[in-house]
Amino acid sequence: MRRRVKMDFFAFHTYFTIVLEWKAPRRCAMHRVYKSSSLIVLLLSLFAVFQSFAGPVPADRMSVYFSREHGGLEEILVSLYGDVQKAGYVWVVTPSLTHPAIVKALIDAKKRGVDVRLIGDRGMLETKRDEIAMYNLKLQGIPIKVNSFPGAMRLEASIVDDKWVVVGSYNYGSAETRTPLGTRVDEENLLLIPVSVDKRILQQYKNAFERMWNDQNSYQPLK
Repeated sequence: MRRRVKMDFFAFHTYFTIVLEWKAPRRCAMHRVYKSSSLIVLLLSLFAVFQSFAGPVPADRMSVYFSREHGGLEEILVSLYGDVQKAGYVWVVTPSLTHPAIVKALIDAKKRGVDVRLIGDRGMLETKRDEIAMYNLKLQGIPIKVNSFPGAMRLEASIVDDKWVVVGSYNYGSAETRTPLGTRVDEENLLLIPVSVDKRILQQYKNAFERMWNDQNSYQPLK
């Protein structure tokens, strides 16, 4: 399995929209500054979108990847999700899921007939970016549940079709934060555990996901 460097139009369009909403122009002089700043940020965003992780993901052993060393960790998730076909499943637990490429990969999987489910954090819905991403997924027919207990959801995991468990500190909202001054990449990681290495770990995560999904007192459907 190899990652491909590609231009993700969905990611570009989403970020372009964010750039345009970054700061409203005020007067003519400020408008010129705004336009110049927006152009710089847009060019930087293009560079970031074109960067992508490239390399094999071994299916016979565990492997770990670091955002600042390997880059493009979202491409690993996108590739794993893309390999799942009809009647397969992708179950995701994450406080925040706003990365355009990951959102698109889940929607594409749903369209292929994959059982896609998401458990998120209720508190993150207070941010507009998370709210838009979550309801976009819901509108595409992806069932979503959020915690209703007083604590927060802090798990980050993907259970992929009885083949992979992907865990780690990687924020599905992206390790890259694009700012007017450029792109900041946080130090995060992904640990890939293939079922061929340890079936027990995958089963434990499946059991935990099903427990949360069926716990009507602690998790409620997104409304």
